[in-house]
Parts: sequence; C-alpha cells; structure tokens
Amino acid sequence: MTHELQLTTDQEDVTLALGQHPDGVLEFEGGTAAVDDESVARVIDDTYPNIEDKALDLEAALADATSGDDQEDDDVVAEPPFDPTEKTVGELEELLDEGDYSAAELDAIAAAEEAGEDRSTAQDAIDAARE
Repeated sequence: MTHELQLTTDQEDVTLALGQHPDGVLEFEGGTAAVDDESVARVIDDTYPNIEDKALDLEAALADATSGDDQEDDDVVAEPPFDPTEKTVGELEELLDEGDYSAAELDAIAAAEEAGEDRSTAQDAIDAARE
C-alpha cells in the first residue's frame, strides 16, 4: 500500500534528505509525497513533526476506536463500513441517508473522518445521521 505523506506547513515543493546516499531523498510536490514502504512511512511520520501520513493516522484512529480496554463487554465496536475520506460530503450524506448504521458504525465513521480529512461538514453529516 502506498502511503501519502503530507506536509503540515505552507510549503509545497520540498526535498527531504533521508540519508547519506544520493537516492535517499523524498520529493514533496504540491505538499505531498508517496512512500511505498510502511516502515519508512512510519519513521518519517514519527521523526518529522511537519509531515503526517494520513493512512497511519487513520489506522491509529481505527485501532483506538476498536480497542476494548475502556469499554464494557456488552459494547459493540465496529469497523467503519466505508472510508469517509474517499467520499465527498455530498456522497457521504447520501450514504448516511440510505444506510442503517449502528451507533458503533457511526462512531467508527466519525473517527475515520477525524483521522483523515477532519471536515466539519462531514462531521455534521455524521452527527445528523445519529438523530
């Protein structure tokens, strides 16, 4: 899986030296760069505070949402039925209107949205689906 790294600064075109070797660079164009190796993406995400990997953030949010450490045994933890960050807000609203999602699924969708795009209008649509 390719990991899309994104700069959290206003810079768009940046070259990041990753080591002593001539090929050890990462080119950011338009504020993003792609890394195929998850372990490299993790190191970059952990090492550089101005770079984030949305896939790793989403993975962490889903892990948090599905961990049962602080939940009672009868609580249901769900995976999101779809990735809201891959949908426009209009598409998201349509899916939420057409679907019959449990509270746990809506929580998982909200967590995935927060970890990914974190659009207030998408969160509003998820909140409206709860009602």
